Amino acid sequence: MVGEKKSAIKTRLGREWMILLFALVLSFSIWFLYNMSGNYHVQLKFPLSAATDIPGHAGVAVSKDPLSLKCRGTGFSIVAIRRQIAAEGSLKVNVQGDKFSAYAKGGKDAFRLEIQDILLELGEALGSSISIESVETPVAVFTLPAREYKTVPVVMESEISFREQYMAAGDFILSPDSVSVYGPKEHLSSVKYVSTEKLTAGNVSETLKGEVNLRVPKDFELSCGKVSYEREVVRFVEFSQEVEFSVKGAPRNVRLVVIPATGVVRYRLPLNAADAPEPLSFVISYDEYAKSRAGGVTPVLQNPPLGMISYELDPPVVECAVAL
Repeated sequence: MVGEKKSAIKTRLGREWMILLFALVLSFSIWFLYNMSGNYHVQLKFPLSAATDIPGHAGVAVSKDPLSLKCRGTGFSIVAIRRQIAAEGSLKVNVQGDKFSAYAKGGKDAFRLEIQDILLELGEALGSSISIESVETPVAVFTLPAREYKTVPVVMESEISFREQYMAAGDFILSPDSVSVYGPKEHLSSVKYVSTEKLTAGNVSETLKGEVNLRVPKDFELSCGKVSYEREVVRFVEFSQEVEFSVKGAPRNVRLVVIPATGVVRYRLPLNAADAPEPLSFVISYDEYAKSRAGGVTPVLQNPPLGMISYELDPPVVECAVAL
């Protein structure tokens, strides 16, 4: 009987200790969450790593001296950014090259950066839960070693098919349309252009917009890894006309005969364009005939309709001869 009472007391005491321990843990958790959710004023001090696109120089550098900022943020966000900086060794930001200026005191490859000019970039790197209240280090200095490079155009690779009665109203517009290529001087001459990854789309009926990665040539680096693209797509209507070729610029005593004298032109206008325009006019330039060896000349359209997307002329080239 006495043993049973002792066992019951121990069980009750154990249960009470478990309840007390759980209450302590719960209280600490609530206290911790409450405090970490609050806003605090802190000073963040860290090396600044800037990725940039200054032609002829390295694309990434770390500031010579740490950057110091007074910030305000939640406890969670402050702990998170400090852990991130500790893990990566610096705070990384992307900075446009035109925000840097040469710093003569630091040497030929030294550049200075006004921190006030990159507050937006810093804010994005720190996160939306941290706000910058003041800048303790107004200027950061970087060393960006010179590198061999050349600037080449970007070529868009694509395979696009359109919905019936839709077509592109022009070529792709790329931004940027050229990039700097860095690499061994003896091999740079072999790089003529940089192509994008292939863009594939089918049954297209709307303007194409987006970003596409660049293909990096082996053993080279690029000033940027991707470009933005846009290509206008419109719905069209097609017209057809028979046209008569005329001659322009022939001497008074010379009569140039065009064979054939007429052709057929098929052209496309946006669907919202006006009705079929006035008859189109194609001319043969006597100067072009004089330059040609075999007498073949391409007729030139003189009065393209407003908004014309494209046209095909049959025949595309005519034969010319001087009448005796």
